[in-house]
Amino acid sequence: MSIELLDTSPILQPSSSLMVTYPKTVQITFGNYPYPDQIENIKNEIRNNLTEELEDATYVRGKMTPWNYFIDNPLTTKFINHCINTHQGTNAELFRHFYQKHIIQNLWGIELGKGDRVDIHQHFISHGLLYLTEGNPLILPELQVEITPKAGDYYFFPPGIKHYVDEVKADTKRYTLVINIGPNISDENWERNKRIRDKGKKEEGKLKV
Repeated sequence: MSIELLDTSPILQPSSSLMVTYPKTVQITFGNYPYPDQIENIKNEIRNNLTEELEDATYVRGKMTPWNYFIDNPLTTKFINHCINTHQGTNAELFRHFYQKHIIQNLWGIELGKGDRVDIHQHFISHGLLYLTEGNPLILPELQVEITPKAGDYYFFPPGIKHYVDEVKADTKRYTLVINIGPNISDENWERNKRIRDKGKKEEGKLKV
């Protein structure tokens, strides 16, 4: 099974969500980020800020930026705010009052080249992906779901969903932005999130869309 979105207006796009039961019911929230220039800018940021320290040090058997490289980055803050505004109706538990209820624990980029892969693993907090290029599918074996990356497509998963990416055979580069979202349980986190939100609102006006 592949999840593909129909072509829609860059502005008036639908808010989409999919319920999958196999053997449990989970909510996968997805959409397309309609700003190709911003997608290209995020991809270039990843390419230029990969660190050798994390290469093959995690489930990602490829290259990564530092775990929190993109926190407070205006490019990714704009993307997150887009998702919040788009999906409050279809996934209120995650996106409604997002900055009050949640903390972005990690926000990083991945580059997979020929011979690279992502070993099977799961996250115990909510998890999001923004695909910046095409590439090998993301496989969710328990749900019997295969997601084929397309530049601009994004997906948000609840905790506990096992997933992996098979070894890349093609001589190409696959770029992904990855977000880990945990519960906000402290006043300090709330203040930090408020600063990010307020900064994002200011920066959005400066970014070319």
